[in-house]
Amino acid sequence: MCRFPYHNHPKGCPNYGKRKDCPPCERVDELFDLTMPMWVIYTEFAVGAFAERMRVNHPEWAHTPRQWYNCIRWQGTARKQHKADVLEFQEIFPTLHVDTNPEALGINVTEMMRQVAIDLEWNYHEDHDPNRKTYRVSIAGTLN
Repeated sequence: MCRFPYHNHPKGCPNYGKRKDCPPCERVDELFDLTMPMWVIYTEFAVGAFAERMRVNHPEWAHTPRQWYNCIRWQGTARKQHKADVLEFQEIFPTLHVDTNPEALGINVTEMMRQVAIDLEWNYHEDHDPNRKTYRVSIAGTLN
């Protein structure tokens, strides 16, 4: 996914190979003991409701869902909510390691979430749905 082209990034994510938590880095089987239980920690964020507030509050952006859904505007809030969920998990399981970037470990997060009956949507900025959700996803387990 990191190399998948997206708006204004024809070669994929500009962080690839530059940040320590971005590929190429350790893979999930190198970091975690896969013989032990693992957990998925996810936080639902109402991105459609957020975009609807942007649409109403910024009439000059009319008919431009890309502006309403711009991740620069909502990701900080979603990350803060997810961080609180991760901290709550760590209070219950203090010895487990949590990785907040499972894609970088080689995990197909879209398929993993489908296994728990959550279909992740991509390119949701192209049409507006006030009920649309997005998710922040982490994994947790025992380190090797």
